[in-house]
Amino acid sequence: MNDAIWEKWIHNWRWILEIAEKQGWDTAPLEIKPKVSKNDVVELEKVLDIVYPKDFKDTLIKYSSGVNLFWKMKQSYTAQGDFKDIFGAADIVFLWDFESLQVVFENYQTYFCRNCDEYDAKNYYIPFTEFENGDILLFDTEGRVIFQDAHDDGIINGKKLADNFIEFISNWSNLGCFQPEDDSLAVFYDTEKQKLMDCSPKIDAWKNQCQQAIE
Repeated sequence: MNDAIWEKWIHNWRWILEIAEKQGWDTAPLEIKPKVSKNDVVELEKVLDIVYPKDFKDTLIKYSSGVNLFWKMKQSYTAQGDFKDIFGAADIVFLWDFESLQVVFENYQTYFCRNCDEYDAKNYYIPFTEFENGDILLFDTEGRVIFQDAHDDGIINGKKLADNFIEFISNWSNLGCFQPEDDSLAVFYDTEKQKLMDCSPKIDAWKNQCQQAIE
């Protein structure tokens, strides 16, 4: 993680909010929460008996403990073609949030790990963001970002979205951080690389469609 990546994230968050505001969609001000201390992170890891990936911890400690990004298309506007299932960041509270990590972890243990043995439940997947519809984003043992569908089905359920937290937030922010549901993620999923696309004509088409909405 470095300052250039951080500034690019902010640029992309402001890009989608500017489009949403000009279109008259529902939005909320971008909220970037203060950093937390290394001791705060260490203490949480002790309480939960887990270890978060280094790039995630670096972001919490050096840049922000949480980011809130909200936008939602008006019912009168519907994205077209491949993008018809994208409607906004409607159910997102925070892209990530240090203050919510313990609750997210405990919810995951309760609702997703009922049939896991104790080792798998605590050591294979570590959740970091939960959405109101029950979908969840997790780290695996290699720090890769995994998507877990609340209904445990779908094309992208259980698949890797990125090789690490930085790559995931970079690629997700480039798309406007829309609600990551199975159908919408599948549009931008690179089946060859087995993760979200970082650049492609499809991404260009999506961003052009967003831009055309205000022209």
